[in-house]
Amino acid sequence: MSISSSNVEIIGLDDKVEQAKKKLSQRSLPITLLDENRDAYASPDVFIVYDLNAPTRLDALIEHLKTRYGVDIDNQSIECTRFYSMGQLINLLKASHSNDRLFGDQKTLHVYLEAEKEIQGLIGSSESIAGMKRLIKRLAPSSKPILITGPTGAGKELVAKAIHDMSHFYEGPMVSVNCSAIPENLIESLLFGHEKGAFTGADRRTDGYLKQATHGTLFLDELGEMPIMLQAKLLRVLETGQYCRVGGEASLKFEGRIVTATHVDLEDAVREKRFREDLYYRLNVLTIEVQQLNKRKDDIPLLIEHFSTLSENPIPFTPQAIEYMKRMSWPGNVRELRNAVERLCLLSDNEEITVDCIKNILNIAPQDELEELDQMAQKILQLNIPDKTTTIMNALLLRALRNSSGNKSEAARLLGVHRKVVERRFFANKDFFAERSLDSVHS
Repeated sequence: MSISSSNVEIIGLDDKVEQAKKKLSQRSLPITLLDENRDAYASPDVFIVYDLNAPTRLDALIEHLKTRYGVDIDNQSIECTRFYSMGQLINLLKASHSNDRLFGDQKTLHVYLEAEKEIQGLIGSSESIAGMKRLIKRLAPSSKPILITGPTGAGKELVAKAIHDMSHFYEGPMVSVNCSAIPENLIESLLFGHEKGAFTGADRRTDGYLKQATHGTLFLDELGEMPIMLQAKLLRVLETGQYCRVGGEASLKFEGRIVTATHVDLEDAVREKRFREDLYYRLNVLTIEVQQLNKRKDDIPLLIEHFSTLSENPIPFTPQAIEYMKRMSWPGNVRELRNAVERLCLLSDNEEITVDCIKNILNIAPQDELEELDQMAQKILQLNIPDKTTTIMNALLLRALRNSSGNKSEAARLLGVHRKVVERRFFANKDFFAERSLDSVHS
């Protein structure tokens, strides 16, 4: 019996079964969905155990076989089980037209388990991450190109990897290409491949990234940096699935999926004639935006924990340290946070990462402190005094010395400078300090 004449029965929770039936019935698939409400049943060829908890899937199927068909079977007789997303299962059923049995040996029951795959690599608990995961699950089963937008370091490649893993291209390779890192005179031959003699040094035919990614995913990062001449050829691949090697005439077919990413505002690039308008509209259909880390700071605690465990010297962070890092600004996004956590873990001698560790090693102030400092600077600029810089530096030193009862070493610690700096400034501006009743200092 071939897959083209398969009878399919779905078991599981009632509402989930109906969802699965609806998804399958909407597709032109070479299968017959068996209706559980009928008195007579054709013998099913495929069982889909849909959306049950992992430990109970096989138990539920065994019980169903026994009560519905009077068949006694134990889980040792179930030789082959495999997890498929619904999108992957649909493509499996559409693609299989051979006369080979789907199950091989009829004496052995093979079961296809539909399971919700977890998205790996996207760490966080914010609504932004949750919404992005939902969107990935919705878009991944499609074979259409996807455009990922977001700032540098925010995790666009992780999103592309998640799309690949959740799609029916997951068994093929994911080939990643950074368009901004390849010289303009090389990117075309690397992307499309080239024929022997196509240019000086082309001593043999070479396949490009498109060939490597056939039946998989081609991820084009920093697409906004792609030369505009090459954009027309990429558009042809997206529209026709066809391309030619450099120096060749034979048309080759690309049967994979293209995912692109950019930190560039492509609308601005189109207006500035740096990006083709037709390619932009072709790509701007299925899009996923990755927000900057400063807009999803609720993800920072989980990210810190994750990056700390990956370090060569994993050290836990105190709750106060985590809160301190949440208040900091991260213009480099997740990549900057990962590097900061790694640096803290490697350079700290403590058993825990504390606020003092962060201040000493990273020397970065939280965002609210930076904003407060900016407000103070604005007020200073409005003061009606000459040489504002010298006056404010002296006033700051005066406050530190008064707080330390004239102790130079303690004043230097408060200011975060060497004691010699305190001495030099004090003796260079003795009149200023004498007028304010501070004639001497001590070590």
